Amino acid sequence: MLKEEDYNTLDIEVGASADEITAAYRDLVAVWHPDNFRHSPRLQAKAEAKLKKISLAYERICGLKPPGQETRPDDSRSSAQGTDGSEEAEPLNENSFPNRPVTTWVGERFVFLHKEICQEYGYMSVRRTKEGETVPYQEFVGRVAKVTRVEPSEYIIKLVLEDTGEKVYGTVSRGVIENMALVADIENARALYVGTTLWTEALVYAYVEGVGERYLDTPGGLFPVEVIDVVPGSDEERPVRFVVRIPSGGEGYVDVQMSDTNISSGARKYNIRFEEVFHRENPDDE
Repeated sequence: MLKEEDYNTLDIEVGASADEITAAYRDLVAVWHPDNFRHSPRLQAKAEAKLKKISLAYERICGLKPPGQETRPDDSRSSAQGTDGSEEAEPLNENSFPNRPVTTWVGERFVFLHKEICQEYGYMSVRRTKEGETVPYQEFVGRVAKVTRVEPSEYIIKLVLEDTGEKVYGTVSRGVIENMALVADIENARALYVGTTLWTEALVYAYVEGVGERYLDTPGGLFPVEVIDVVPGSDEERPVRFVVRIPSGGEGYVDVQMSDTNISSGARKYNIRFEEVFHRENPDDE
């Protein structure tokens, strides 16, 4: 008999449909992917252990589904859950990054970003209570919270942390909650572009321990890069990080915007949108 704890691990009800099981599994893999915690070996080890538990629970649940009803997450590029939480899923494509106004954020998931200023002061835009203390950086970086309520008149959103169920409150200013990124943009970009080759003229950065951020020596003009992974970026103005391999074999990253969600009007004017930074084909061949 299947243990109820496996369903609890995936945060789903006993008897959930195959599609619900797979959607829950994919969401948790995106949250607990060890690459999301590269900044902290301690958290990365915890994420690896958590991911093993999640995968085992998924395998046991699917193993008990009637023949023909198993839905394996082998191809996350084929579908994605709708932003309204419906089961009908649209295939992912370059148009899968719509602007989501604050008033539509209920149900959306945001990740706490790694940012230098937060290390000292914490996440100043998020509090444990509406008027209480701000949440500390060390405890929150890399964690994911789901928006459960939006109060437009007060510019307040209520969030619930997915790993602990803790409730926190975020302050939205001019349509932006600082130092957090929309998980859907990261997940959809990962599903669409990991393993593909893109063309760019952008500076490709790498982080060197004890030295800090530096840019890699890349060819002049347009050059191809292989997308290795897509993870949270540096801040809310560049929330999606493409981890890439350049022609010389070096690995680095380029941070971009995938949509206008949680992007200030000023930042939208910068040429850091995906389509401004990357090309899917070499324009010189067209």
